[in-house]
Amino acid sequence: MCQPGETPTTDQLADLVRDGAAAPPLGVIAGARRFWRLVFMAQTLAVADVKQMVEGGAETSAGKQMPAAERVARIARQKARLSGISMSGENECAHSSYDLILDMLEKNVVVQLPPSKFPSRRSELSNEKVVKEVTLDSSSRLQLRDQKTEVMCDTGSELLLTQALQRRALALDLTNAATYATVQEYNDYLIRQLQATVPGGYKRVDVQQVLRADQEAFNRMSESLTEGLRRKPDGSLPMDEAFRRLLTDAKVAFSLLPLAAFACEACGDR
Repeated sequence: MCQPGETPTTDQLADLVRDGAAAPPLGVIAGARRFWRLVFMAQTLAVADVKQMVEGGAETSAGKQMPAAERVARIARQKARLSGISMSGENECAHSSYDLILDMLEKNVVVQLPPSKFPSRRSELSNEKVVKEVTLDSSSRLQLRDQKTEVMCDTGSELLLTQALQRRALALDLTNAATYATVQEYNDYLIRQLQATVPGGYKRVDVQQVLRADQEAFNRMSESLTEGLRRKPDGSLPMDEAFRRLLTDAKVAFSLLPLAAFACEACGDR
């Protein structure tokens, strides 16, 4: 319409509200002048967005981050919606887990979300460290920024893995990437493999095998969700559909097959 910082002319406003080839009435043009402030705000936001992408910044280097007020409001709504689920103690998600998923949604492509990247808030508070980082901005000036170290969680046992998977489900639900019930159905599918009985001569599925299957599941999800992760016009979430398909995916199921005991012992000897 016009360059940023310029006030739109009457002719430009007429082009904005023109209906087909006919020139709009003067009354419509006069009403369109109310859009001047809207046009100015749109230009300002567009310039700020381009500047952020070109120059970078703390948020660009650290990824997308959820504002504190929005996070508090979303957690309150989630607790009211999932009233029967405990969200305290080991089930309280680390704030970094929300930022991790928001960054994925911003890029609109599936990335690996291993359970180990979803620690509890308690663990995040006790292990979080801030490291100073010196960077160069677009003007070649030195800037001193805070760079938080990544906090991971242990998933070496069935209990720890179950807790991490549930925190991931809660984080995906809070960020509107997927619904808790759908993700938890997939989690239950993985955990059931740890408890399943196996024929003689075979080794029970262990935690490491489930983690490898989960990694394969996200690879399969990445292959299928080529049109993005954002909510569709009908209100459905692409990741919900992908999680449901994983329950019958052949490659994921193959990753969860019990291994022959002698093969496992041979691998251990090596």
